[in-house]
Amino acid sequence: MQNKICLNCKTEYPKNKKMSNLQWANSKFCSRKCFGVFNGPRQFKRFQDPVNHPRWKGGKGISTHGYIESYSLNSQWTCKNRNYEHRQVMGNYLGRKLTYNEIIHHKNHNKLDNRIENLEIMPRSEHIKIHNWHERNDWKELEFKRMINQRKTKLDLTLLRIITQTGYLAHLEK
Repeated sequence: MQNKICLNCKTEYPKNKKMSNLQWANSKFCSRKCFGVFNGPRQFKRFQDPVNHPRWKGGKGISTHGYIESYSLNSQWTCKNRNYEHRQVMGNYLGRKLTYNEIIHHKNHNKLDNRIENLEIMPRSEHIKIHNWHERNDWKELEFKRMINQRKTKLDLTLLRIITQTGYLAHLEK
């Protein structure tokens, strides 16, 4: 067999005994070291910036918590290059970066509605109180509705029993 010339170091190299004929036909380098030097430390260097990646879709999405999350490099609002849009909107409105203790509350409880009139800034402790109050009252309201529905069904069953026993429906059909 013929020797080949390495693409990196331009030296002639023979076939390795461990190589199959197919591997030998596809080989272009005399060693793994030459392969690594020729291709650089990382083969997909151009995809380190996500904007260049083929599956890049603009950098916006919905986080696991349900908020709009965007990707941006070198922004003052980012944490690990990701930021919540509602925090960025409020920060731009105030003209400063928000502190850890400042929470942005959505007045209508819609996490995707980031209009400035829907956002309210408050301390973390107040935000917890608001949501605890809502959860407690929502629970009471749901419990009340459930009780009313149970009473309605009991009342409906009682009326139905009376109507069927007295033949009131048969009287109406005549």
